[in-house]
Amino acid sequence: MQCIERGILLKTIFDSYVRLADLIYSESLNLRRSLAKKFALIFEKQLKMQQTEIEKQIKVTIGKDKIIEELNHQLAAAEKREQGIRATNKKMVKIALRN
Repeated sequence: MQCIERGILLKTIFDSYVRLADLIYSESLNLRRSLAKKFALIFEKQLKMQQTEIEKQIKVTIGKDKIIEELNHQLAAAEKREQGIRATNKKMVKIALRN
């Protein structure tokens, strides 16, 4: 009789430990899931911030490229004017030498 009672008591204790382990595992699983969701949200926020920063840098780069293009056009125009002035100076020198 005592063996049966001890067996029932041991089975009850074992079942309690099994339920406790199941509860700990399910709580741990839920905690990991919630942490994974929080990490994903934080990661998405960081990605959005980096994306907006990259877009700002692209806009700055495009603006600087436009400035560089305008300066190249101005340089080309200045070089054409300089060539015209040199040609005029050569003609003036030839005219001066004839006189």
